[in-house]
Amino acid sequence: MQESMIFHHPLPIVDNGRSGSQVRPYQMLQAFRSLGLDVEVIAGYAAERSQRSQRVREQLRKGRRFSFVYSESSTLPTLLTEPSHMPISPKVDFGLLIEMRATGIPIGLYYRDVNWRFAHFRGMANWYKRAVMIPFYKYDWRQYKRIVDYLFIPSLKMAEALPSHWPEDRLGILPPGCNVYEVQKKCYPNNNHLRLFYVGGVTPPAYDLKPMIELLKNISSSVQLILCCRPKEWDLVKGYYCIDDDTKVSIVHASGDELAKFYEQADLFLLLRTPYSYLDFAVPVKLLESLGYGLPVLTNAGTEAARFVAANNIGWVVNNIDEARHLLHWLRDNPAELVKKRQQVMQIREQHTWLERAKTAAKMLTSMFLVKKKREVSM
Repeated sequence: MQESMIFHHPLPIVDNGRSGSQVRPYQMLQAFRSLGLDVEVIAGYAAERSQRSQRVREQLRKGRRFSFVYSESSTLPTLLTEPSHMPISPKVDFGLLIEMRATGIPIGLYYRDVNWRFAHFRGMANWYKRAVMIPFYKYDWRQYKRIVDYLFIPSLKMAEALPSHWPEDRLGILPPGCNVYEVQKKCYPNNNHLRLFYVGGVTPPAYDLKPMIELLKNISSSVQLILCCRPKEWDLVKGYYCIDDDTKVSIVHASGDELAKFYEQADLFLLLRTPYSYLDFAVPVKLLESLGYGLPVLTNAGTEAARFVAANNIGWVVNNIDEARHLLHWLRDNPAELVKKRQQVMQIREQHTWLERAKTAAKMLTSMFLVKKKREVSM
């Protein structure tokens, strides 16, 4: 008999997401389906989630068994995910999860981030929005403490930033994953040029790329960067970066399948940002995406991304811009070193797919279901 699960997300799930918060729910949902699970999806805006929740309740009354619930939290507080950002349906999500837990179904939840707890949140939302949002973030956490059996977070470091203590035996690390793409074997060097690629956010403080831009302003013309971001976002910040014609930086705008050609043309994925508290525990989706395309990574020290790169030996970690500049010139002149790192990337990327992430979550939550079922039988 096919095993069943419930997949919950308090927003619509889209297949062409332009941000990590949109990409992850879609990829995790597809991965659970690829495992052969029969997935009931509760997602969308409140009205749709309410209808889907009612369907699940009816199935439970008819005797259907679900092995577990897996929920992907939102960047926004759960009660503010409507287009109006008003808490018009406060019981839709937590009400259902409480009912599921009461029937003995284990609840697992991926907690995206805790930006709201840090000083830099002031630069991301004005005082009025913060005054509204923070109480709702705190409400979410109280409900998680009450309802969630197993909490997944992107990195072990994030455990130190949680609003309050969470038991270690109910805490799991579940960073983003990747899809594995067929890529052509690269020939190094390419006319003695080194081609760098970055795709992602560009808005400070979360995505302050000043170190990246400064690096390219003072480097040989044989090193070039393609920087890919959303057009509207770039229009807002291009004055901050002051890129001129001599910086060896090309700005492009692409997403989804359009990114493949840029990954395939690149020799190295560049992830240099001004460090701040959030980067200490965040794992960028694009870091794993570059892994899927077989690209080594260059990043700066003091971040979770740097720890991931170093632990898996898939690139280089630098302490400052001068170190990065010397390294890039050295790699340009010693392309065999790029080949070695690329081979390591190709070797380990299968361990970090979205499918492997779903396997990890399903294994943990299924084991909890079996334990609960065993207790029921023994009572």
